Amino acid sequence: MTKKPRIVFAGTAQNCARFLPAVFSNIEKIASLASETAFVFVENDSTDETKAVFNEWGQGKANFNLVNMDGLKSIP
Repeated sequence: MTKKPRIVFAGTAQNCARFLPAVFSNIEKIASLASETAFVFVENDSTDETKAVFNEWGQGKANFNLVNMDGLKSIP
């Protein structure tokens, strides 16, 4: 019997709310192949609904972490 992998999904995001439903769909398909998953995303300075879409999708998911780095855009 083949052992299922453990997978960490990680990425950065800014102003990508409209693309996230398709991304999440792909992540869920891949995650179904794993024995355990974790999710780490870093977002900064989005002016669209990116943060809200991430938070809604991640709500109730074990091992989900959205890191907010607002203010990076203003650093020279």
